[in-house]
Amino acid sequence: MYIYILELILIWLFGGLTFRTSFGRNLNKKKIFLWLSFSMMTIVLGCRGETTGEDTLHYVELFKKADTFYWIDIFTRLRVNWINEVPWPDTMETGFAFIAKFVHMFTNNAQWFLFV
Repeated sequence: MYIYILELILIWLFGGLTFRTSFGRNLNKKKIFLWLSFSMMTIVLGCRGETTGEDTLHYVELFKKADTFYWIDIFTRLRVNWINEVPWPDTMETGFAFIAKFVHMFTNNAQWFLFV
């Protein structure tokens, strides 16, 4: 929990420093602030453990099974049917299935999937 509080304080400080300084145009300041904020959030959320949070383990389990479904099923069905492979709902969103399958093509490491 402390990392999230620290992240909130740092984002607040970045915002103050970005908008109080006199460099660049206003649009550039907003881009810098957004880049810094989203980079910090991505690093914190991507580095979390597989057992952190209520649903992270579920996402990791589904990612590890991503090689079991086919591309044609992702593109032709509204949802991918898992037929009792997991105790949760038996369907998965098409976008999630696409991202899981795409990342799984490059790596089997679920930590990379959490970064995406």
